[in-house]
Amino acid sequence: VVQKYKVKENQFNKCKIGVMLYPSNAYTMKNIEIENNHINVDMTINSDTWDKAGSLMAGVTVEPNYHGTIQDLSIKSNVIEWTYKETILGSLELIAGIGLSNGLSGGFNLQNCDISGNTIKNFPSMGISLGSAAVGTYVTKNIKIHDNILVDNGIHNNNTNGKNPIDMVYIDYYFTHIYLAPNNMDNVD
Repeated sequence: VVQKYKVKENQFNKCKIGVMLYPSNAYTMKNIEIENNHINVDMTINSDTWDKAGSLMAGVTVEPNYHGTIQDLSIKSNVIEWTYKETILGSLELIAGIGLSNGLSGGFNLQNCDISGNTIKNFPSMGISLGSAAVGTYVTKNIKIHDNILVDNGIHNNNTNGKNPIDMVYIDYYFTHIYLAPNNMDNVD
């Protein structure tokens, strides 16, 4: 069990992924604090590879093939911004400011998670994404999403293939004990 994990007061510029939780499937991660970071996810660099379907881009995310347990996760007071280009090709399903979903590879257990006080700007798809493709297999409970500011997410999405979610907060599949409010969401497409 990984008992304590802190990512605090960092500046991440021109990145594809700011913070990725990447434990071995054999381990449970506990007491994770991702707080007071400034993360700039930049699509304008290496755009030839970033346009491909299935390209994962996020401010904070979990490794897509992880199937273990994450407990007591705090994602607070971060500024997560997207630098975009005019045309976005391919699927945007794996792009989120905070992406705690595992849609392509199954899922993971997520328990006692607090996502609060974050500012998420200009993401072409989801501001905050939670979910699992393995319905009924993994447990997601005691999730609080509150006091976040989500601005212009989805507004720069020029892809019209009908497969791209444009949501400020996207919650998929089975959850228990979710608290979602209040959040400030501006300029929804």
